Amino acid sequence: MTLDDSIFLGIYLLFPLLPFALMSLSGIKINSITIPSVFFCYYLCLSYIGTLPLYFGWSVYNAALGLDEPGIIFECMLYSGATLTIIFFTYFASSAWWGPAGVRKPSTDSKISLSGGSRTVMIGALTISILVFIVYLFLLPKVPLFSAFLGENHTYYRSLAANAFQGPGRYHHYALFFEEILPFTCFVFFANALVEKSRIAWIIAILSTTAYTFSALALATKAPLLWMIFGYMLVFFIQRSQRLNWRSGLIAISTILAGSVTVLSLFTTFATYNLQKIFVSLGERVFSGSIAPSYFYLKLFPAEHDFLLGSSLPNPGQVFPWESFHLTRWVWQQALSHSTAAHITGSAPTVFWVEMYANIGLLGPLLGGLIVGAGLYFAQAFFDRLPRNPVQVGLLVWFVLYIIKLAETNLTQYFF
Repeated sequence: MTLDDSIFLGIYLLFPLLPFALMSLSGIKINSITIPSVFFCYYLCLSYIGTLPLYFGWSVYNAALGLDEPGIIFECMLYSGATLTIIFFTYFASSAWWGPAGVRKPSTDSKISLSGGSRTVMIGALTISILVFIVYLFLLPKVPLFSAFLGENHTYYRSLAANAFQGPGRYHHYALFFEEILPFTCFVFFANALVEKSRIAWIIAILSTTAYTFSALALATKAPLLWMIFGYMLVFFIQRSQRLNWRSGLIAISTILAGSVTVLSLFTTFATYNLQKIFVSLGERVFSGSIAPSYFYLKLFPAEHDFLLGSSLPNPGQVFPWESFHLTRWVWQQALSHSTAAHITGSAPTVFWVEMYANIGLLGPLLGGLIVGAGLYFAQAFFDRLPRNPVQVGLLVWFVLYIIKLAETNLTQYFF
């Protein structure tokens, strides 16, 4: 091991202790189900831990893509660790100034079930979401899930269903219903069933979960079903205790692991099916899949392209004096298009600070960390003030799943 390797390893191991200490000083327990605690764990897994195997070349898949400069990977680790530290310094400073958020004890009103009016509204939202999803499926040349089971190229049909979607409206117009509103209503109905415990409550919860499961699998992508499993576990733990212990944590990890292996198995051809390969693929996707593309952003900006100065932000109707720059597609075309078939339209999304860097350089991660840290604090303070009921629990879990995607999504894709 060289001196550079030792320095990398030392910083890598010590860096997360600072944001963890700031979170603890803010009164947030790592085993509590709060917005900042879940964000910390998720960000650490998807946007920090993976830099270790990337640096030492343990990820064969990513090494084959061209991640072969340890210095740039070192920078990725530093930027990710620094951004996480800035986020929780901002959270700590906000807690000291405006008062703690996320330290409320479990509410005594958590046994309240849905009122008649709330149930009607939720059923209406669920029905509309399912109808929009059905319309969306009819606009596709073929549902990717069906093509996967038929042994066809589901990657091609998945591209047509998302990045290269052709139809009235844009993909995200439809996805708003089946990726956001549908999960929210399902979390509400599950939270309600846990406290109401009536037959009708469980019937609605099961039917809505069935629709959610199909929507999560329809595009033959692996993440949505795992989001669903994770979301239901959060609802369950919030309704039961609000904090995780070693037993519940082990159950949660085992459930997510089993779900991950199952999902990967579904979309792995029998000719290449191998349990060891699935576990290796799972580890690479979880720990390196989101942070790996940041390597190419740091390599390309500003060496191959000047900083964008905001041009990657949406410009509807060309109201702003710049032409929109499709950042994730451009990076994919420059660095990753050789890894896929010519007819596949791809993109290279990654952790949120990377787009900030591509736009304004070194100040990007700093500004992004301040914004996200303040956002986490005010969001948690808002939820602390809401009465505990199934709608609040469903909304909280939906928001947690939404906000933690910043660990794997560019800001433009996140907000628009």
